[in-house]
Amino acid sequence: MAVSCRVVELVFIPLIVLIISSNAEENGQHDDIQDTALLRDIVYELRNTLKVQTSRFGLLKKRLLASERKINLLLSDKTRNENVINELTKRLTKIESHDFPPQQSSEFKYLSNSSAEIHDELKKVEDEKTRSVRLLVPPTSTSAASPIAFYAYMSNNLLSPGGNQILKFDSVKTNVGNGYHHNTGVFIAPASGYYVFTWNVRFMHSIHSAELVVNNEVYGALYMDYSPSVDGHGTGVAVAHVNTGDDIYVRIRIQNCINQGAIWSDPCGRSSFAGWKI
Repeated sequence: MAVSCRVVELVFIPLIVLIISSNAEENGQHDDIQDTALLRDIVYELRNTLKVQTSRFGLLKKRLLASERKINLLLSDKTRNENVINELTKRLTKIESHDFPPQQSSEFKYLSNSSAEIHDELKKVEDEKTRSVRLLVPPTSTSAASPIAFYAYMSNNLLSPGGNQILKFDSVKTNVGNGYHHNTGVFIAPASGYYVFTWNVRFMHSIHSAELVVNNEVYGALYMDYSPSVDGHGTGVAVAHVNTGDDIYVRIRIQNCINQGAIWSDPCGRSSFAGWKI
């Protein structure tokens, strides 16, 4: 009997240890797969963000170079106009300093006419100089320009969003001016001016506050409490003046607000974000 027990111990105990080790290894591999997938998503998101910022930097660099070329051209025109003014002023002073006798009235008349012509030429140069200076100052009134507008909505539900999380409306239906970036959920203004922004969020058995942010400044917020088995929408609208390159987005507000549950978006009702220049 003792020998039988010994045999059982020698056979089954190593087998049990092997099974436990195999299960632990499988669990470890499963955890590694989950970690790898999470890291892959983070790397993908960072690449998209870097791509957007690189594109934005290139655009700003082109505008800076164009502005520098325009300034150099205007300064060159200014120098040339000043030289013309100095030369004409010398000629005018020389003509006006002569004391002409009466018998030279015809010649004096000719010189007087020349003096008037020089005055007219000086006035034209001064007007051109004033116009050149005005070109250096940005216009205060808005001129006709290409339209700018965007509209996008979430293609799927967002489960348990965190505080200060930017909402990404990934299904883009309108993007005139290419200012909206669905990978980050951020609208980068292609031109300065007044814009209307509206954001619509659907809540399902949840409590959230969604706020509109313009260059890190909160412009508006909506708050809905649909925790007791209620489904509904909340809509916010804001009008803001933004400058070229400003960032506008919708995020979950965390300060002094309760946030729990999911944000819903399906064919029955979409969570969306839109804006247009007026």
